[in-house]
Amino acid sequence: MRYRKLYNDAALVLSEEGDRTHCRGRGWSEEFCKEHGVGSLDWDKFVTSLCHKGLYKREEIEAKGIRYELFNGNLITFPVRDSKGQVCGFAARNVLYKDEDKTTHPKYRNTSDFVPIYNKSELFFGMHVASHHPEKRLDIFEGYADWMTMQDAGHRHCVALGGTALTHEHIK
Repeated sequence: MRYRKLYNDAALVLSEEGDRTHCRGRGWSEEFCKEHGVGSLDWDKFVTSLCHKGLYKREEIEAKGIRYELFNGNLITFPVRDSKGQVCGFAARNVLYKDEDKTTHPKYRNTSDFVPIYNKSELFFGMHVASHHPEKRLDIFEGYADWMTMQDAGHRHCVALGGTALTHEHIK
């Protein structure tokens, strides 16, 4: 329960206080990004706000998998929700990433597998939205940014893997 509260509070702080400059650079609307809690936020500002919101301590936040590598000004951070819409993790896109420059790696980081409410190989990013728009088909995209682009364009019956591997757990 404490993980759920912490992760939902973290998504709320990102939604309320996040900067959308990097998101606008990708062509996503400010309103859409705020609605889905996607944005960038300075780590120290984020932690201070999160501690205040949920009466957390920095040590607890970091011990439960919320860390600098997922929240800072050079990242676009995406709350990852389960099919019911509860935040269970985060993914972050490094905006400084360049294929040819190994010092900018990695391109993406995700919540660690040790977090008990997060299992990347079972989650479709955006399923909580797609389930409200039933269609005869469900389009599956590779990444979080692909999903954002399609959703912002009005294509509601799609999800993303958040990577390149479609697993048996996804299909179940």
